[in-house]
Amino acid sequence: MIKNSAIYLVSSVINKLSPFILLPMLTRYLSPSEYGVIAIIQVFLSIFLSLYGSLNSNIPRKYFNLTKKQFSIYMSAIVIVLFLLLLLSIFVSLIYLYSGWPLFGLDISWYLAMPVIACMNMANLLNLTLLRTKEQPYRYAAWEVSHAVLNLLISLILVIYFGGGWEGRAVGIMAPLLIYGVIGLYAFSQHGILWADWSWSDIKETLRVSVPLIPHALAAVVIIFSDRLFIQELLGDDAVGVYSVGYQIGMVVMLFTDAFLKAWQPWFYKKLASDANENKYLIVRYTRLYLVTLIFGATIYSSMAEKIFPYIVGEQYLSAASVIFPVALSYIAFGAFQIFFPYLVYTKKTNILVVISPFSALLNIGLNILLIPRFGMVGAAYATIAAYFLSALLVFSFSNKFYPMPWFSRYRLDE
Repeated sequence: MIKNSAIYLVSSVINKLSPFILLPMLTRYLSPSEYGVIAIIQVFLSIFLSLYGSLNSNIPRKYFNLTKKQFSIYMSAIVIVLFLLLLLSIFVSLIYLYSGWPLFGLDISWYLAMPVIACMNMANLLNLTLLRTKEQPYRYAAWEVSHAVLNLLISLILVIYFGGGWEGRAVGIMAPLLIYGVIGLYAFSQHGILWADWSWSDIKETLRVSVPLIPHALAAVVIIFSDRLFIQELLGDDAVGVYSVGYQIGMVVMLFTDAFLKAWQPWFYKKLASDANENKYLIVRYTRLYLVTLIFGATIYSSMAEKIFPYIVGEQYLSAASVIFPVALSYIAFGAFQIFFPYLVYTKKTNILVVISPFSALLNIGLNILLIPRFGMVGAAYATIAAYFLSALLVFSFSNKFYPMPWFSRYRLDE
């Protein structure tokens, strides 16, 4: 697991580095208001992605319990559900366009394109999750790194060479998602997944697990991105761009938690499948180590990031340094949420997130309304901290109820 985690970490670092490599250039070629438009596009891309109900979480849950043929059939059902949810996301986009709600300066064509891009993003995530579950870290790394390089090159060419402004950066984000989603579907067809038999029972099971995750995913989007909408409304377009830069630096913490969890989940599900007592204690032991490392690592990182921040960004973005530590703190809580969430997937109790996530999102909305006028954009970061800590606490409580673990016990593995 440690070796795989290191490979995932390196590939994730390279993948997530593309926005940071671009940051010194984009903050000099794009105004804060233009950067704010990019942030709004990312909000809506995340909203449409959330409508796919974390379909990729079904892969590690089923992979170790099915034969190769049975798994191919199950994957066919997942792909069918993917395209059914594409129709739903297009319908939602049309409702939004005809509702008269604000378009945030974006043309209608962007709202028509984003559901398709989100669908291809999920297709890409399905392929990546399958590679990770099969414990093929080198292929995974090659896929992820090449995606990052393409994102970087398209953005540099369109924004700097052609002077494409925010539209150039938006295409740099969306074009690789489209390309790699199509390639991911082609990879499935090469393995016989798209053309395998399928059954209604698999489709129903996939929907039963994934549909309850849609409110959860939407609520997660509210927690992560609604602050941009409130900041734009209360503080203006420039503040959205400045806040987004500071948030981007603070959320680097998630880069490390994601890398660890990509290696953790296949190992975790494999250990739970054996139901051996010593495996439970081993999982608890590593979980404690992960949380302690996360707390200290995130604190040290945010302190260093604040010191070097003035050397990274343009002068008009310097005030964003104030949100780096609060955002890093919120992702400590999110990292805790991530490590406890797989218990709900394993026990098929994801429906509890229908209550937990919207409740946390409502708390986030309420605190944004209260804190942004008082503390400015830092108030939005405070609201995110509260929402993530509440989510982590509730998910831990329910996961331990549905699948009790010896969290408060001592155990020597050599006993």
